[in-house]
Amino acid sequence: MINENWIDYNFADFPFKSELKDVIKVRRYLIELARNKIINTIDYQLLIDNCGIPCDLSLNKYIITNILEDILFYEFVNDRNFLTALVVSVTSKMPSFPYFYDLVRKYTGDKYKDLDDKFIFLNEKEETINYWKNDYNYNKFKDYKSFLNLKKEYYKSKLP
Repeated sequence: MINENWIDYNFADFPFKSELKDVIKVRRYLIELARNKIINTIDYQLLIDNCGIPCDLSLNKYIITNILEDILFYEFVNDRNFLTALVVSVTSKMPSFPYFYDLVRKYTGDKYKDLDDKFIFLNEKEETINYWKNDYNYNKFKDYKSFLNLKKEYYKSKLP
């Protein structure tokens, strides 16, 4: 359910930088990846290929990073861990898209204030995997819901 601190926010421009169909497709792929018992991270190029995103990393990495930023924001507003922690660089085996750690620190407040990137990655990855492996969470939250519908659900839950 939407975080009540964001209930009055105007989400008319969401997704902010990418196509909604790509956000939905990549988000769903990452949720299924989180539930995978063997492999639960993926590199950027493989994610692009597997999701059919028209993006050439050597020329323009911003298409995929914009999608990931929008997913990160969506999960944050819904009080969930950051699915985008599952997308890693081939070389570092950690998230490397611009601003990932800055955004996580910004959205989580003091939780990761003085902690290093590796700790943030390992913690978010573990919490994300555990969250999506839970069948209740998976069945209830796997499908994308517009912010309008999330707000409606919020207000309905507050009715006497």
